Amino acid sequence: MIIKIATQNDEEKLLAIMQESFEGETDPSADEWRETTTAIHTLLRDPQAGEANLIFDDEGDLIGYIIMFR
Repeated sequence: MIIKIATQNDEEKLLAIMQESFEGETDPSADEWRETTTAIHTLLRDPQAGEANLIFDDEGDLIGYIIMFR
């Protein structure tokens, strides 16, 4: 397993796996998803906001994420 700090370049990948997770657990409204994407956009551009990490398996496939807000 490899854990990598997400950067602005990873925003699309992070949002894609988050959306997959959201859809499996809940039925988010358009407003809720818009708020989430805005928060992630801010997080990846402002280190003071927190940190996002991407989790990859040994083959390099994205399998998860960790988000820590400050």
